[in-house]
Amino acid sequence: MIYPRPRRRFPILELLPQFVPASTAASSRPCLGGPLEHVALGHAIFEGAGVLGRVRIERDPYEAKSCRGSRSGWRNAGGQICVTVDGASWCVFEHIAASMRLARGGKGQGRGMSVAPQRSLRRFLPRPIRAHLYERRLDRQRGKRRWPGLERVPPGGQAVLTFDDGPDQDATPAVLSALAETGSHATFFLLGEQIDCFPGLVAEIVGGGHELALHGYHHRCHERIAAESSRADIVRGLEQLEQVAGIRPRWFRPPYGRPSGASVEMCRKLGLELVYWSAWGIDWERGSPERIARQVCRDLDDGAIVLLHDSARYAERPSAQPTADAIRHIAAIAHERELALVTLSEGLQVGLQSHVEEASKV
Repeated sequence: MIYPRPRRRFPILELLPQFVPASTAASSRPCLGGPLEHVALGHAIFEGAGVLGRVRIERDPYEAKSCRGSRSGWRNAGGQICVTVDGASWCVFEHIAASMRLARGGKGQGRGMSVAPQRSLRRFLPRPIRAHLYERRLDRQRGKRRWPGLERVPPGGQAVLTFDDGPDQDATPAVLSALAETGSHATFFLLGEQIDCFPGLVAEIVGGGHELALHGYHHRCHERIAAESSRADIVRGLEQLEQVAGIRPRWFRPPYGRPSGASVEMCRKLGLELVYWSAWGIDWERGSPERIARQVCRDLDDGAIVLLHDSARYAERPSAQPTADAIRHIAAIAHERELALVTLSEGLQVGLQSHVEEASKV
């Protein structure tokens, strides 16, 4: 039997009462970094013991091609509950499966649960080709030309480290530890819904001498949502960041690096400056720390802005720990190239000072 799909983006919570006691859903908290409905179903599977029976999680193969939101839904296939979810939900479930795998000594995918692998032709392409395609996407290039933002800082013996999608208990503490060990500083572009889940990590970021910036509230492509939703997302994210950190950020980076006219207009009203990047680790894919570092260092030069991620919630990998481990490799190469790893504000200040000094010598 195929059940009708609700129109909301995350419909799973509406389906839970048929299988899960109300107390289970009501007591669930977003401790796994996912929306309430993801965690509610995740807890039900985790505590399972026949509550949901055998569950198979499948990622919506049409998600990337659809501008109408998620095709999330579920069906009963011969006693097996098949749940189709969007990309963010799929990653949360993969985390749950990994946790259950560890609890069972590394065997299987977890009691009563299996996660179907993502079906994408992209993974069959060699990594250098994928990197080139990511960087040369026409829609992203058009957006940068139409709505210019900061892609580099003035040269001055430095490169800027930035981290998106956090804070997240999965890897943010490890990233902070690696930055402290290497004497590096970074700018963290935070999401409001992640701050809701891990408010304590915001203070740890500030305490480490790092800079806070805004990534929005939800991780949504602003080109694909209504203008009013885009404006509301920025305002809500800004309010959440100011409430928790007591700091008004200067920078905004749109999810996927793809702003809209409405989001750019709202940034101007709020005094936020648009930021892109000039080097990245493509670390939303599965990969070793060495591979991430090699990708970053390919474009790591004086004035570069490096994009990395301290959360895997919106990615295709189960954890962002490889990014934390890659920081030491990146810092070592930066040292060889006589580059300091700094925040955006530090990079602009040092770069401008260097420019003024050179101009005074002429």
